[in-house]
Amino acid sequence: DLNETLSDLTTEMDQSVWQFRGDDELFELELPAQMEEMEELNPSASLEYGYYERFGSEVKENYVIVMPHLMSEIEEETPNVEFTVESYAELSVETLMSGKDTYEILVEGANEKINGMDARMHEIKASMIASDSSTVDVYYMLGVFKGEKAFYQVLTWTLMNQKEDFRSDMRKMIYSFKEI
Repeated sequence: DLNETLSDLTTEMDQSVWQFRGDDELFELELPAQMEEMEELNPSASLEYGYYERFGSEVKENYVIVMPHLMSEIEEETPNVEFTVESYAELSVETLMSGKDTYEILVEGANEKINGMDARMHEIKASMIASDSSTVDVYYMLGVFKGEKAFYQVLTWTLMNQKEDFRSDMRKMIYSFKEI
């Protein structure tokens, strides 16, 4: 059907548009244009965006947050501890998974340079029991960056059964992250 084909093509074109977002002082990254600013995803985040759309009984959703931790704050909080990207990433994963019923690290990335910063990526599957006693499986992609001004956690997630729908976008968001 021609109308369906045109609709699919329009949707693909809309989803290929990306926009830079950030906090004007510390960082920027590229996000898909269909993502909208959201509040209350995480009180520690300085950037919170998401995509949520219902198609009949099916819901498509993908979220991203950025949580900076300023070097000056880290020095005050832990004056005798020198964090590396590895140790900060390990702490980030532990903190992220602390409220989950089960989790599995699918990919523990090696150290790499992303836009001039030391970085480490993880892909994680976690399960949580919902209020109706059903299990919700979530796919996370976490990028941890060591910049000059801060350590950054760039966390993006979706439902596990939508991993293949959003994985390339999630990866592109993390790899576009820059300290400014």
